Amino acid sequence: MRLSKSALANTTVGEMVNLLSNDVNRFDTSLVFCNFLWIAPLQLSLVLGLLYHMFGLSGMTGVAFLIILIPLQLTMRNFRLRSLTSPGYMGNVFSRLRQRTAQHTDERVRIMNEIVNAIKVVKMFAWEPPFMTLVSDARK
Repeated sequence: MRLSKSALANTTVGEMVNLLSNDVNRFDTSLVFCNFLWIAPLQLSLVLGLLYHMFGLSGMTGVAFLIILIPLQLTMRNFRLRSLTSPGYMGNVFSRLRQRTAQHTDERVRIMNEIVNAIKVVKMFAWEPPFMTLVSDARK
């Protein structure tokens, strides 16, 4: 990860720590799900075979119903499907929620970084109670 000097001057340590932890978390999560690339087709064929064997056509109607509901998850604009790779409605909702969470995390880490860097001044002037309320408000 490289940043220019101008970008580095505008970025706080808290934002960099948050970005790095998010990237490591995404990389870790992607490695966990790599096994599904080869196991999912095997499981799908096995489950579909068992459904047909146990329930016949009624089991396949449930699968057909699930397949019909897939377009509801896709992002639609003017009643047209944009792409099968679009994130979908729920993906957009969770993306917005995750962005808000990341902003709150950046703010909380920035406050804690300032307090840790100025801990001597806080102790010298006995400002612990106001800073305790500041930290507890940031944690809420």
